[in-house]
Formats: sequence, C-alpha cells, structure tokens
Amino acid sequence: MIHQLKLVLSVLANQLSAAVDEVNENNVAPLVTMRQITELMRLVMGAIFQLKRGSDKPDENRRVLENLLASLRQIAGDERVAMDGRNAAVATLQYRTTASTIAQIEAIAGARTGSGVR
Repeated sequence: MIHQLKLVLSVLANQLSAAVDEVNENNVAPLVTMRQITELMRLVMGAIFQLKRGSDKPDENRRVLENLLASLRQIAGDERVAMDGRNAAVATLQYRTTASTIAQIEAIAGARTGSGVR
C-alpha cells in the first residue's frame, strides 16, 4: 500500500510542478492549485507515515486508507459547498484537484484489495 500511495504522491508532485510553471502575474489559479496540492500531499504523506509505523496487516492498512479517503471526501464536500459562494472559481479549482486525488486513491485501493474503498 505504501508503494501505491507513493505513486499518488508522485502524481501530485508532477501536478505541483506543472502549476508552478503556469504562475504569472495575471493568473492566481496556479497559486490556488499549488496550495491545494501541497495540502493533499501532506495528507497522503501522513497516511504513508502511519502505514510505515503500523504492523502491515490488511485490516490496519484498510483503516488508514479509509481514514485518508474520509478526510479527502470531507475536503471535497466543503469545496462543493463553497462552489456556490463568492469564491466559486477558487473552490472549483480545489475541488477538481481533490476529486482527482480521491479517484487515484480509490483506483489503487481497488487494485490492491479487489474492490474500491467507499
């Protein structure tokens, strides 16, 4: 599971690099994306550390993954609500980044366990 989460972390790092390349004085969107990606990377790294400290038992690994996905889904839910407010454009950028990360983690969880973690 650690290897799969490291792959997700690698994808997020590539997204961060692409966002950095897009930064210019007329566009705030890459900065919003960069902030969101770093928050998501922090959460994924936290799950990796939990897995490294754990006993590598399937139930424990599943619990760590479920907690990570629950945190990400809460963030995505908050962003969906914010999409109806004043900062809809910012929330939309954040939601897209979070939703793609959730999809990546669900894909690796399904490949690892034979079924998606919901």
